[in-house]
Amino acid sequence: MNKVVEHKRSLLAIDMEAYGIAKAAHDAAPRRVLPLIIKGVQDLADTHKDDQFRSFAAYAAARFLKGFLES
Repeated sequence: MNKVVEHKRSLLAIDMEAYGIAKAAHDAAPRRVLPLIIKGVQDLADTHKDDQFRSFAAYAAARFLKGFLES
């Protein structure tokens, strides 16, 4: 992860799961695999966190991917 921060010094945070997928893809086939990560955010990660919007977040991410692939 230090290499990421060195490359982009203004980095404030990183999505650990997405980083893991991107790193695994790069390590498996450097310069041949470009991972595409699409996530639906369902809460603000605060004390009021719940799963109320989980279905909508998944739907929104899936619709975005469908539109992206069709364009």
